[in-house]
Amino acid sequence: MNPTPASMTVACDATTIVLSFQARCRATVALTDGSTQDQTAAAQWSTSNPTIAAVSGGLVTTLAPGSVDVRASYQMLAAAQQLTIAPLPPRP
Repeated sequence: MNPTPASMTVACDATTIVLSFQARCRATVALTDGSTQDQTAAAQWSTSNPTIAAVSGGLVTTLAPGSVDVRASYQMLAAAQQLTIAPLPPRP
């Protein structure tokens, strides 16, 4: 029997990102045989608040300070990672 997708996780390079920077997120699918597959390119990506951050192909672009969930879906699976977008530090 061929293994089938069982669960999915989203993991980002960082959970706090300074405004104007980007982060890379990955979608990993666990299969019924215990193996995993990177499905970052195949997943459908979205954010919980597109005014705070946008995501395309797992690359998160920050737009405003705040908290946002980065979501990925693949086949019938879905997962999310919460990110905090921090304001730029003041210039000295």
